[in-house]
Amino acid sequence: ISESKEIQNSAFFRREKNNPPKDKEAKLGDKIIWESLLSYLSEKRSERPTLIFVSRDNKAWRSDISETPEFNPWLQKEFKEKTRGKVILVNNLSQIPGLTRTEQKKIKDEEEKERKRNIILRLKTHIPEKLKVANTFDYATKIMKWIESRTEFIDEDNINQILKASVNNLNL
Repeated sequence: ISESKEIQNSAFFRREKNNPPKDKEAKLGDKIIWESLLSYLSEKRSERPTLIFVSRDNKAWRSDISETPEFNPWLQKEFKEKTRGKVILVNNLSQIPGLTRTEQKKIKDEEEKERKRNIILRLKTHIPEKLKVANTFDYATKIMKWIESRTEFIDEDNINQILKASVNNLNL
């Protein structure tokens, strides 16, 4: 899907009108994604597309008024009007409808491997850096609680990095 100047302009106007998808920092990224999808799939209007949207970004894509995790109704309505299709929102690839149990298990296993790789990466890079610059005891405690809940991933090198970052923090 190409990102044209028209798509960028549409995303800009969407932001100016404060229309979803919402974003913490009022950036254009999610809005460009949405405008690109609308543009591409509206060309295939006769096909009544089903868009399977995989995201955990609650602020941008989910309803902020519903108790259940559903795709933003405003976006769902817009999608239907422009494409005659529907949107299915899932958190993970393993939740895509129509997968066999074998496919779901294989994908879940890969998702779990990826989750573990991300935790290890955070422990090696992001967490020591955050501890080094934490400017309140509460924030440092929050970081330590995050670490504590993932002790099975911590090795001796992580412990040394975490201790060094904590000791070198001049704010605490």
